[in-house]
Amino acid sequence: PPVSDSETQGSLVTMTFSASKPAGLSWKAEDRVAIYDGVAKREFTVAQVKEDGKAVLEGQVVEGAEQFHAVWPYAYASEALPVEGKISVNIPAVQNVAENAVSDPDAVVCIGQISDGTITFESAVSHIKVNIPEGVASVCVKGLAYENIAGNAASVVLQPSGETFKAGQYSIAVISQTFKIGYKVVYAREGYQ
Repeated sequence: PPVSDSETQGSLVTMTFSASKPAGLSWKAEDRVAIYDGVAKREFTVAQVKEDGKAVLEGQVVEGAEQFHAVWPYAYASEALPVEGKISVNIPAVQNVAENAVSDPDAVVCIGQISDGTITFESAVSHIKVNIPEGVASVCVKGLAYENIAGNAASVVLQPSGETFKAGQYSIAVISQTFKIGYKVVYAREGYQ
């Protein structure tokens, strides 16, 4: 089992990381980031936001740690330590983004990879809600950046268990980083979209 913080308190050292962010998100001073150091989940904060959009994160890790994983925001990081590079996160609240607005950092969870002292947050998950009317045979969440490219890989197609969806509200977890400049929801109904 992981060693408790009280047992490692004497061997914690202050550390800083440079961190980049996924497109559409921005750092704020005092944002909290979870850093796993192999022993426990540690709380880091944004000590500085640079002009290039990167941040300087500051916090403490167990002395001698070499492998780090990161989750931002801190509130969505689970207590479970990463196993074989896989991180458990809590899916955030529903993402409501108005037209031409940037994503709400409180509704997105990002996973960071650390290399040479720099954390690159590349993966992000968001929750969206769609209201499906009667007679819809499929729903496609389509990335705008890939709209005119053959074999559009940046899409998620939902199929009902029967011939059509039961009308109502559905929640979908979306890999936001796949849709870097946004996405739209397309309904296929009675042979047309």
